[in-house]
Amino acid sequence: MRTLIQIIVALCFSHCIYGAQVWPQPQGLTAGSSVLAVSPSEFTMSCVGTSCSNVLKSALLRYANLVFFAGQGQPLDGPVLLGLDVNASAATALEIGADESYTLSVGNATGRALLTANTEWGALRGLETFSQLIDYNAQGQYFVNGTPVFISDFPRFQWRGLLIDSARHYLPVRKILNIIDTMTYDKLNILHWHVVDDESFPIVSQTYPLLSKKGAWAPKAVYSAEDVNRIVQHAYERGITVVPEFDTPGHASSWGYAYPSLLANCPNATFKPVMNPTLESTYDFLTAFFTEMSTLFPSAYIHLGGDEVRWLCWQQDPTIATWMAAHGMTDYVQLYGYYEQRLENILASLGKSAGFWDSVYTVQQFNLRPTSMLTVASPQSVVVNASRDSVNNVWCLPFYLDRQNPDNVNNYLFEDIWKQMYMADPVGNISFTPKELSHVWGGEAQMWGEQVDETCFDTRVWPRASAFAERMWSAQIVNNVPAATPRLGAQRCRMVRRGVQAGPIYPDYCIEGSVGG
Repeated sequence: MRTLIQIIVALCFSHCIYGAQVWPQPQGLTAGSSVLAVSPSEFTMSCVGTSCSNVLKSALLRYANLVFFAGQGQPLDGPVLLGLDVNASAATALEIGADESYTLSVGNATGRALLTANTEWGALRGLETFSQLIDYNAQGQYFVNGTPVFISDFPRFQWRGLLIDSARHYLPVRKILNIIDTMTYDKLNILHWHVVDDESFPIVSQTYPLLSKKGAWAPKAVYSAEDVNRIVQHAYERGITVVPEFDTPGHASSWGYAYPSLLANCPNATFKPVMNPTLESTYDFLTAFFTEMSTLFPSAYIHLGGDEVRWLCWQQDPTIATWMAAHGMTDYVQLYGYYEQRLENILASLGKSAGFWDSVYTVQQFNLRPTSMLTVASPQSVVVNASRDSVNNVWCLPFYLDRQNPDNVNNYLFEDIWKQMYMADPVGNISFTPKELSHVWGGEAQMWGEQVDETCFDTRVWPRASAFAERMWSAQIVNNVPAATPRLGAQRCRMVRRGVQAGPIYPDYCIEGSVGG
């Protein structure tokens, strides 16, 4: 009897080589039964219409290389697809919630495919889809199967994020650029960059240069302003927003390596110190720091963290108790809320909105500004409650990529956390009103860096984050694990072909030049 794995591999071989499988699955797709040959020497990509931004021009060149990765290839008899015309209505600002919709038709009477989008960001997503439609077989032939194809597509959620952690292990700039490239293959659009933490402070501040000089792992393990600009621009050209996180008042040891006066005095603690929220000098320091960071990062959001704050450190500092009494505060939850609200106001004065971990909502529950958002590392009930309280939120609890074992599975052979990620949904079967649903922004896959650096990042993240990506992009009804398995295997091999060391999800063989297993 054939095993399930054998069946999956057979399905993947037949479908992935002889019929491209798009990941994430489009919202709407119709296909025929014809095959169009594609000849690299004859095929052209061009802008039509009134707008062709520099972003789009660069993308056309980039995707030409991705599509025709194996050179000229071998001729295939039959009708030929001559090219792709891209019509993006306008070059628009890259904002959270930007229009990423597009339509794509392949196999019309003109002999050319047509990609139409309202914005260049939608055109970028359509280019990725088109690149996946062009297949390549073991005989070295390029072609599109199942034509005519018509796709009408848009993302289900506006925040489809990946968190990276450069504090526990430094990630070189070249690696972050590679991560951004790979995100585009899954249509992810938010890079949540957890820049600093207790362990290290790798970003260079011109205002406070000692932060990185004393807080980085090594003199070379830092990100200069030029590095940040390069990363932000690379992401922008691919329709990805970089949201930096500077987590305080907890997770703040590395701030104190150079500026110990920022931290509360708790020398007898068995845990790491936290910032002192009672000193005006703390807020003066942070105002100057965030003023600088707000110019480096054009995103409308800066994430302020706010999680895992140890009250015991504040309890050990007598000056904090004195200040609290003078200000009518009776517990440390009030002090915590006071600190976070001060930081939220600092960002607002700089024209930025704040991101927080959900403990700011679940522990303190102060009135967040309408534009602030929560990263929810708690059960779905917090997503529900926050949405009903009109608080913007993204869910991350089911999407922790540092998890290595799936829940409630006794035999781990051929089991994988991707299946649980694929089935986890921020909305699920909860009944939301349209207003409540407008505050459910999406989710984040999170790769915490305690045991991950550039040497193993790809195999730990991809294609598990791809499963998350389809949940964030595709329709909610696209949730069948057996049906998704061969497509995810095809996406994994497509990534390998593009130079990503994505790990396998079942026994397979990625044929050189093939998008399938």
